[in-house]
Amino acid sequence: MATQNRIRAAAKRALYRADFKGFAAEQLWIKRREGGPLTTLQLDTAQLLLDAKIEADFARRGYCRIVTLKGRQSGWSTYAQGRLFHAAALRDNYDTLLIALDEHNTTNIFSMAHLFYEKMDADVKPMVRFSSKRELLFANPDRRLALENPGLNSRMSFQSSSNVLAGTGVTRQALHASEIAKWLESSVRDLMTSLMPAIHPVPGTMVIMESTAFSGGDYFRAMCEKAREGDGEYVWCFVPWWLNCQNTMPLLKGEKITLTSEEKSIIKFAAKGQPRDDVPPFDITIEQIKWARTKAGELDDEGEFEQEYPRSFGSAWLSRDFHVFDFDRLRVMEKELRAPLRLVEVTGGLNMKPAVLTIEKGGRLEDDRDYIAIFDEPRDGVKYDMGVDVAAGIEGGDWSVAEVIRRDTGEQVAEYHKHVDPVDLTDELYWLGKFYNTAHMIIEVNTYGLATSNHMSRLTYPNIYIWRRWDNVVPKLSNLTGFRTTWE
Repeated sequence: MATQNRIRAAAKRALYRADFKGFAAEQLWIKRREGGPLTTLQLDTAQLLLDAKIEADFARRGYCRIVTLKGRQSGWSTYAQGRLFHAAALRDNYDTLLIALDEHNTTNIFSMAHLFYEKMDADVKPMVRFSSKRELLFANPDRRLALENPGLNSRMSFQSSSNVLAGTGVTRQALHASEIAKWLESSVRDLMTSLMPAIHPVPGTMVIMESTAFSGGDYFRAMCEKAREGDGEYVWCFVPWWLNCQNTMPLLKGEKITLTSEEKSIIKFAAKGQPRDDVPPFDITIEQIKWARTKAGELDDEGEFEQEYPRSFGSAWLSRDFHVFDFDRLRVMEKELRAPLRLVEVTGGLNMKPAVLTIEKGGRLEDDRDYIAIFDEPRDGVKYDMGVDVAAGIEGGDWSVAEVIRRDTGEQVAEYHKHVDPVDLTDELYWLGKFYNTAHMIIEVNTYGLATSNHMSRLTYPNIYIWRRWDNVVPKLSNLTGFRTTWE
């Protein structure tokens, strides 16, 4: 009888290893949003989309690497931790690592994993040697019997993003990085450098990077953009707020809701789907609109709602924090974004005829690389303005950037984005300005731009901005080119 029970338990574990959704529905117990009795993890629409991406990646390569942009309370942290627990609690010698935002979140996610373990059926529950706030070790608690029956010898480790050496010196089979956009930008690169060598691209391994959007989370945003373009190892996954089945509020008896024009626009947008992000068409309900209104009302403004519960990848990053430009106008402009006509290089020099922008390169904009992008060719008789922000030209530092604007329409027609010495920058800007009908060039001269501006004057560029003294009753031209950004 005991032998039969062991055989049945082994078969059950084998079935669970091949079926995460079945394991979650029967073994992973979680707390409900509303409190009350525990329930098992039944994947909702949003989680199923994420699960499908992960399963497809495993089927294609044998391992999984995924980057996910989520909304608040999406259940993706629960899903990701469930995935890691599923692997560690059913496989031999499988080590997982969670990196959460801070100590509070680390403790919460550990508590989730501990609950998973406590509620497992006895016939599939692995032996555990110890359980702390930092680690679960699935091994025989009796060290004297460990040689004969060691247990799984798998472990789950839990760390905060404040530990920049969390991955150093240890090989892991799975990593769950949570709320990366909110990790300190000053340490996120060091932390990733520590983590990624610990996970080898071999069958069975898994990396799940997930976060809501956050102002200043440039590292995670760049990671998302790269995955979204299909560049590199990571698969991309995004789910808008309406695919989370819990984002709904029932109407009260007799309650009626009159849709605003913005709400009608959202309903039409959802009904079309978002093919680029593999988001299916969806019919938003009135109950979901009520939920969205209520949530937006709890926040300071609509920009915060879009960040916490995005409708699209782009809208997640249009935060109103420290904003200068009108947020609603930015949302309208976002719909007009397009790829450049071409990426080019300036060739020749001042001793050559102005054969400029002659090397055409294919490709797309990447904000971590040098480029000159042409969005619209210069047009006869049209006037252009070029604003220039100069950096030191140090690799890994800020970029020198120039924007070329069509004066009569305000349309951006070109962008210069390079790491380049401030003096060397001058030659390329000279010809870019010439290319756009000798654009009116406006160079900020607070620091490094002074060298660029002085050199541009020596090259006798004929249409350069001259500083106006605004502290006089009537603004007057000075003898300085460029402008200084000051509080005055």
